[in-house]
Amino acid sequence: MTENLIKRFLLEKAIENGEDIETFGEMKYINKLFEQFKKGEIKINEFEFEIWLENLRRNKRNFGWFLKTSGYLKRNDKVYEVTEDENISSINGICLKADKNLIISQAGDGCYEKPYDKDIDGNLVINGIYDNQLIYLSRLLKDAKNSFMIGYYGQSDSNYTKQVLKYYKRLRQILPLLTGNNDVKVVEDNVFGGDKIYVLTYQTTPIVQQPFPIENRHSER
Repeated sequence: MTENLIKRFLLEKAIENGEDIETFGEMKYINKLFEQFKKGEIKINEFEFEIWLENLRRNKRNFGWFLKTSGYLKRNDKVYEVTEDENISSINGICLKADKNLIISQAGDGCYEKPYDKDIDGNLVINGIYDNQLIYLSRLLKDAKNSFMIGYYGQSDSNYTKQVLKYYKRLRQILPLLTGNNDVKVVEDNVFGGDKIYVLTYQTTPIVQQPFPIENRHSER
């Protein structure tokens, strides 16, 4: 169990249990929980954690698979992904010949740790909410040729999924400030097993459409 994964597990569990976390307060809250965990004040059921971790891997993989089969991720792309662990990845979890780069970050809304300090030039993929992701988006969009596919894949009946979707719907309202009012597209799907996917895409157009098990599709401009 890595620190980032433990923190995300504790955060998701708190939200699923109905904890009220103040806006932009997730980092502070999650770090407090982690300190309690280190002191032994919070115990983690390892069986519960393993089930949660396998589900997280599945969600990440399905997010990447959706982007690939929909034609948004393409062969030979230069792709950056913000994620909490190199083994929990949407772009590494699928068969895609591309220049793949991971930005390891803590899950949660805010700007807390020192940001990734290398250039981000290409296609940015984010499945979830991560520390400093607005900084990364701002850097990316300094070059009009760059693109992004950001959003979430999760279980539709999950409180955490609902919270992440609220975040991305708010983010959509402010993205024109970063894109120079250029078009940001929205794809929102209910997929197999009651899962939910919500993606904001910019400067990327699918070149191939392959079958994907979808119940309902809602696409906006």
